[in-house]
Amino acid sequence: MKKWVYFLLILFFLVKVNLIFRYHDTRWDESVFIGMGKYIFSEGESGLWESIRPPGLPLVFGLFWKLGLNSIILSELLSIFFAMGCIYFTYLIGNELYNSKIGFFSALILSVTPVFFYFSSYGFTGIPSTFMALVSIYFFIKKRYFICGVFSAAALLFRFPQGLLLPIFLFWLYIKNKNKIVSFILGWSSLVIPFFIFNLFMYQDMFFPFIEASLHQSNIVYSVGSNTFLGLIHNYSFYIIEGLKQNLLFIFGLFYIFRKKFFIPFLLFAAYFTYIVNKQVRFLLIYVPYLAIMAGYGIYFISKKRKFVLLFICLLLLPSLLSIKTQYFWRSHYIPPVDELHNYFNDKQGVLLTTYPTPVAYSNIKVIPFYNNVNDAISIFNKEKNNVNYILYSNDFYPCYNKDCEKKKEFLFQSIKGEFNLIANYSLDQEYLIFNK
Repeated sequence: MKKWVYFLLILFFLVKVNLIFRYHDTRWDESVFIGMGKYIFSEGESGLWESIRPPGLPLVFGLFWKLGLNSIILSELLSIFFAMGCIYFTYLIGNELYNSKIGFFSALILSVTPVFFYFSSYGFTGIPSTFMALVSIYFFIKKRYFICGVFSAAALLFRFPQGLLLPIFLFWLYIKNKNKIVSFILGWSSLVIPFFIFNLFMYQDMFFPFIEASLHQSNIVYSVGSNTFLGLIHNYSFYIIEGLKQNLLFIFGLFYIFRKKFFIPFLLFAAYFTYIVNKQVRFLLIYVPYLAIMAGYGIYFISKKRKFVLLFICLLLLPSLLSIKTQYFWRSHYIPPVDELHNYFNDKQGVLLTTYPTPVAYSNIKVIPFYNNVNDAISIFNKEKNNVNYILYSNDFYPCYNKDCEKKKEFLFQSIKGEFNLIANYSLDQEYLIFNK
């Protein structure tokens, strides 16, 4: 089946690489990671910094920028390669644990899952961190525990929730091979301890980024459901429903649960994301490969018993393929009006205070964000107003659920208008106002 996996990888690459030549609508998080990379390699003279973000992807993007390369195009190309790596290691894990057919079924299911296909074109942390996690699982199966520890730590440094790999691996080692726990911990510590040391110098607290990030998981902007009975059901079933909407073949994973146990601890990821308030479909990326392997096993088990099931499986694939087709043609060569806003600061110098980070991906201006919440925004504005040259303000960004918040938002806006001059106005999905001194 290996040649079929190579064919799948080549086909995936050819389909995805064509998208690079269409307009890349740089997303919020992607812009932040590019900006953080610039901040690191310029020693704070350009870009921006967010303490809640892991350092892995910014280091990669920053290196691209330092070398004079196009970070936006390369972020997409890198994501495609990481996605291909996820597909390949999903196959390898399925093959190592079971057989090559299960490995291929698993890789195929992953590659046609719409959320995976879509985000493999964007510089988010989900797919790169999942690649690191899959490599760590592969080396765990091969009993290379030091390397397993290194890659599980790398996964953490690309996306903090991947830290759940640590208790999962320790659990398996405690059951099966206690003597190798030290080897694993040494590998894991080789990357994590330098990060802790960095945090001590940067924040005087080695756990500070984790603490800050844990507060962000309660972001009510992305909450679902309500306090009603039906609302709670919607909340706790969100990822089950969304997972099946992404790929109906995941339902075959139920056969895995009743027959095999290896990946069941990895459902800890599903439990974590179900528990937190912040719920987004893209969070599925962290554990979609595990669902794919479980489904691949279920499909193989059933198809051995009943040949006609393969036809049924092909029919279940159709919704995912149609969704991918829609996503593929969604991107075009047309440059949208928002591109003018993104490039506004290309030739500007100084410091920008902003509620919208995307321009940092397109310019080398130093950026101070004040988009967390309206209370922080007022505090940051008062602290930095004499140090900034420009303000990019989008009034609709701060979500308000009471009159007190609305009053504070209006106070902030009036303060900006009172001390800065409006020089540009872009009416897009919302109104973006640019001010200077």
